[in-house]
Amino acid sequence: MNGLNAERLIVFAVSSFLLSLVFVPIVRHLAFRYKWFDKPDHRKIHQYPIPRLGGIGIFGGFFITSVIFIISDSDTTVVLNKFTAFLTGCFIMFAIGLFDDLYGMNARRKFPVQFVA
Repeated sequence: MNGLNAERLIVFAVSSFLLSLVFVPIVRHLAFRYKWFDKPDHRKIHQYPIPRLGGIGIFGGFFITSVIFIISDSDTTVVLNKFTAFLTGCFIMFAIGLFDDLYGMNARRKFPVQFVA
């Protein structure tokens, strides 16, 4: 098994970052095209509408890199078992953030789900 040595972790982090650099501008472009904006209100610190859903690009880079690293490991079953719970928790956090961006959620609803994830 290749394991998670320091070199693989650095490659993983850099790969995730680079993929996110590719995906975030694409999502930003789509946000402008379809007018997916977060509008300012009394709870927000921004004064102008800003594109939302940038987390899709960040999560996409992380998730794709995770899958590639799991598949590329010589003992995929062991690595997959170790990361299933982790990736499930990450996906739940992503889904809550996406739902909040699209429909809005208060902290009383978000926190219990985030805690479980």
